Amino acid sequence: MDTSLRLHPRSIRAQSQAAIRQLQNDNSFLDSSNTGIEGFNADNEITSAAFNGLKAKTQDLGSVALAFVSANSEDIIDHQTLIAGVGDEDLEGEIIDQNQRSAQRAFEFHEREVIELRRARANMLAQLTQGNLPLFNLVIIDQQIREHEGLRNLNEQLITHWREKEEDYHRIEAATARLFTGSQNVRRIARRGLELITLASAGSPGSYNSEMLNSWRTDIAQAKEASLDRLIAAVAITDDNGNVIDYRWNLLKHLSFDTLERIVTHSLGEADAAWVLQVLRTKKELLTRDGIQWAGHERDLLLGSLKDFTIMRRVIAAFDDDRFSPDVWRTLSIPEREALLQEFMNRIVRYFGVELNPEINVDRMLAAGSFNYETNIVNLNGMFVWHRDPNMAYGMFGTVVHEVRHAYQYAAFNNPENFIVSAPTAQAWQNNFESYDQFGEENPNFIIEKDAREFQQGLNDFIYDVHGIRISNEWN
Repeated sequence: MDTSLRLHPRSIRAQSQAAIRQLQNDNSFLDSSNTGIEGFNADNEITSAAFNGLKAKTQDLGSVALAFVSANSEDIIDHQTLIAGVGDEDLEGEIIDQNQRSAQRAFEFHEREVIELRRARANMLAQLTQGNLPLFNLVIIDQQIREHEGLRNLNEQLITHWREKEEDYHRIEAATARLFTGSQNVRRIARRGLELITLASAGSPGSYNSEMLNSWRTDIAQAKEASLDRLIAAVAITDDNGNVIDYRWNLLKHLSFDTLERIVTHSLGEADAAWVLQVLRTKKELLTRDGIQWAGHERDLLLGSLKDFTIMRRVIAAFDDDRFSPDVWRTLSIPEREALLQEFMNRIVRYFGVELNPEINVDRMLAAGSFNYETNIVNLNGMFVWHRDPNMAYGMFGTVVHEVRHAYQYAAFNNPENFIVSAPTAQAWQNNFESYDQFGEENPNFIIEKDAREFQQGLNDFIYDVHGIRISNEWN
């Protein structure tokens, strides 16, 4: 092993964390600058050749800013990947090499000793059979052989141990070899853009030779698109068909709101991205209505909205199992309906990341369902489960989703570090649960109720779109 190689994870992590903070600060400034540029370019009150030239220049500067944001975001992801990949143990090439060599020398020495002693033992055994040697001598040499075999085997294990350390180093080296290379091209083109903007502005005062940057604009657009594709590849988890099914949330949470928004709109289909952004707007509106400040938490609110989307998508995907279809549901007895709803609940709790009592309590009650956070039990109204119209009773799948969402809300504000939830949202959920405890009744305008109904309605809409069954409003 190259004795000059060194890996110090603690130092690497500290340097990467500092670099991430700086890159995040840079992106915050660049995003803010670009927002100002967009506002300036939207102003159409002044029309003149000089003003239009200025707008073209600021638009090019905005493209440069977004390119650097994209490059910085790639580097943030790479730093996070490096932090996660370097392990916890210092690896010194010189120490590994010395210990490998020492163990190898010791192994070879004890192996030679074992060979020589076995040869001596064979000769000794021949003399013993002729009565020319005491048996005690054979006992001694057997003990010596065992000692050298033990030391030989120990050093063989040490050789393996230190080889594994060398392999660890090379594995980490290989896994991180291409980090920080993806952003280089977009940075190069962005810097070239700054040079061209300076040249295009070098004419008479107020002039801007916009045509000078035509080719560059194509290059920077392609570079930003490629950079965004790399970002999505790094943070998105896809199925065999390339469809996004989840995200690496530990990476996403380090990106800026603007970058995250671009990832949402480009990694999802138009309708799905619109759903996520609508959920975000609804969250903001409800928080504002309840007097909870959300400014400064936009990124976390968007993350929460995206997480809601992935949970909802997985809940709906559960219905790929034909056993949850309306056709099967219509054939079930009452006990079989209850058992199927319970199985459905135990499947989807994994998607929400919560733990519940695996048995649903079915009984007569006022509401269609409820969640008891003290017992961690989901309750369903048996009168709905047992409804003689199977299509009506089928709506209880949505009720299960509604109540599991309440379990998610309760778990999230009690352990926000384990969930993708913004601080304002967690505060609103906690306020609602505490109000319920105080007044003993739920308010349909509570954020927790509107949130749970959104999930329930999402499933009901799917049921209508696929099976044509309209779930009555009494289920919502």
